Amino acid sequence: KPNETVIWGYFLYPRRRGEFVQKPYIEMTGKEMAQELIGQLAKVDPGPVNIKTKEAEILASIVNNIPVYMPYASALFNNRAKSDRPEVIPENSTNLAFTGEFVEQPFQMIFTEQSAVRSGEIAAFHFAGIPMAHLVNTPRYDRDLKTLMRATKKLFS
Repeated sequence: KPNETVIWGYFLYPRRRGEFVQKPYIEMTGKEMAQELIGQLAKVDPGPVNIKTKEAEILASIVNNIPVYMPYASALFNNRAKSDRPEVIPENSTNLAFTGEFVEQPFQMIFTEQSAVRSGEIAAFHFAGIPMAHLVNTPRYDRDLKTLMRATKKLFS
């Protein structure tokens, strides 16, 4: 609705203690999570009026804040071997494909709609007989000199 805002947040390390609310994220209430978020944003807010000055107003405007625990949300970031994930189209498959983010997709960024959708596109193109050359090209940042130079500079700065 025009007067509603929805925000989805994620604590990568849910058992760590908050900087602004002194308890582990996993034990925080929705209000406490909002307070922690405001504190984190205040640290990097360069605006003329820091978000921290609006904390009471923001907290008073929150109608509902529901914390949920997603124990497998960071599974996408776990170390893995190439053999951990199946190919989108298994060898000799005539009518089976694996789709989603847990399939082998070289050079795809994980945890994006793009990677989840692309595996479905690969399967659809394959079984419809459409050449894979018609798929949108995946950027090869590992071969992009500008990107590699920026990464090298960051590595040593």
